[in-house]
Amino acid sequence: MQQLDIIYIAGSGRSGTTVLDRVVGTYPGVASFNEVYRLLTEGMTDNNLCACGEHFSDCGFWRKIVADVFPHPGDIERVRFLHNRYDHTRHVLRLLLFPYGRKYQRGLREYRQWLSRLYLALARESGCSVLVDSSKVPSRALLLSGLPGIRIHVVHLVRDLRAVSNAWMRKKYNPAVGDSLPTYSIVRSVLFWYARQFTTELLKLRMPYTRILYEEFVEHPNEALQSAMGSIESIQDVSLPFEKDGSINLDSLHSIGGNPVRFTTGPIFLRLDKKWVETMPPAIRRLVGFLGFPLLWRYGYFGLNDHQDKESTRKPS
Repeated sequence: MQQLDIIYIAGSGRSGTTVLDRVVGTYPGVASFNEVYRLLTEGMTDNNLCACGEHFSDCGFWRKIVADVFPHPGDIERVRFLHNRYDHTRHVLRLLLFPYGRKYQRGLREYRQWLSRLYLALARESGCSVLVDSSKVPSRALLLSGLPGIRIHVVHLVRDLRAVSNAWMRKKYNPAVGDSLPTYSIVRSVLFWYARQFTTELLKLRMPYTRILYEEFVEHPNEALQSAMGSIESIQDVSLPFEKDGSINLDSLHSIGGNPVRFTTGPIFLRLDKKWVETMPPAIRRLVGFLGFPLLWRYGYFGLNDHQDKESTRKPS
């Protein structure tokens, strides 16, 4: 197969990454897989529902992938061990700055070789040379970068911290497990948002990187994605397939992890979610805005007081 391009969507949870993933997957010749990072847990361990409607173990697509990437007995446990050793946000600084030691390097090479087999198998089975992975975890992008035949294009999606915190507090049904998604406290959601922005920005040191705002993407998707997609020859200057009524059609896909939006098919309209403005208590909104002010200001968000009744953005720095 020709060179594989991976559009890697990074950032914080509840930032609209699954929606962005699905929309980017409508470009011709592009296959969307949402959070490939969840393969070992929500797929191999939990046997959750694939977005196609079948359980992971019953999905013909994933059965072929598993046969390709776990050919020998014991492979799964070995990969789990390596995944826990290298592929978490807490490992980003060492992967960037201190990837030394003979034993560490040996395991790192082994895990990266497995990742190469996995993504090449996804490309082969999908018949596409451009894949979308919205795993978000920055360590996965670092591990994929520099692999022979693979190019990573990081799209750092940022959403207003106030909207993100409000989303983490709301219960949302997840059909993959028949229960609600986990919720976070204000403190946890703020710390998580900060950690993900900082570690994701480090990726620009190693690979092509574009930062876009969720709000700008929803309101002007083609313009927001123009720079991010410009380095991928097959979709350069290609517009998203929006219909005349403003909708975009989402086909079914094979995805084992991500927001419940991954189960959505058919025409959808991109709309700015302003529920946080209406439902978030003013005192909490002011507190989160205060805590997030340094990065909110850096990313171009303003109007952090309660007199503003809508989300506003300007161009990111």
